[in-house]
Parts: sequence; C-alpha cells; structure tokens
Amino acid sequence: AELHPQVPSPSEAMAAAHMDQVQDAEEELVDIPMETKLKDPLWHMKIRKGTFVGTVEDIEEGQNTKERLYRIRYADGDLEHFTSNDVRKYQDLEAMAGSLPTATAKGGKAKAKAK
Repeated sequence: AELHPQVPSPSEAMAAAHMDQVQDAEEELVDIPMETKLKDPLWHMKIRKGTFVGTVEDIEEGQNTKERLYRIRYADGDLEHFTSNDVRKYQDLEAMAGSLPTATAKGGKAKAKAK
C-alpha cells in the first residue's frame, strides 16, 4: 500500500482551530509602570462577585491589544483578570464607602475652606 501524508480528521482540524483562538484570547500580558497604576482610579478597588470578595492587586496590559487588565486577588487566594468594565460592575460599594472614593463617585473635588 502507498503511504499518504496524515490528513487531520474534521474534528482534529476543528480542535486545532479552537486552540489558535484560545491562544489569541490568552495574549501575553505586560506590566505597566507603577506611576501609571497609581493614577488609575480602579487601582486597589474592592470587588464583590457573588459571595467572593477581593481587591485589584495589579494592572497589566495586553502586549498587542494594549487593553488594560486588572488582576483580582480574592480572599481565598484565587486570581482572576477583569476588564475595566468588569471592575466597575463588581466594585464593592459598601467596602469602598469607608475608604477612597469609588470610580463612579459624583461631585468631584471637595470645596476649599474660605480664609
């Protein structure tokens, strides 16, 4: 019998295409300068997702897309990356009330006292 090059089955071809998509979605993340992190209003934001509570502990961005991703560390030690929209969606307003202003706080700067 003549030898033919291995041709992937349709399911193998679909699995290979899916892996390419997964790799695109898992873009390499790069650190951003601390000065930039400190200016980001979502830095150290408190998060509540269901019963899980956490904090934005780091900010990174996609090497190619430059999309900023916020690394959440939950109280149980689990980690998850959020987009800025997710951070705002899950911010824990009760936990933030006693500390820094939230990203959605209205009113702007406090008024200066008259001299």
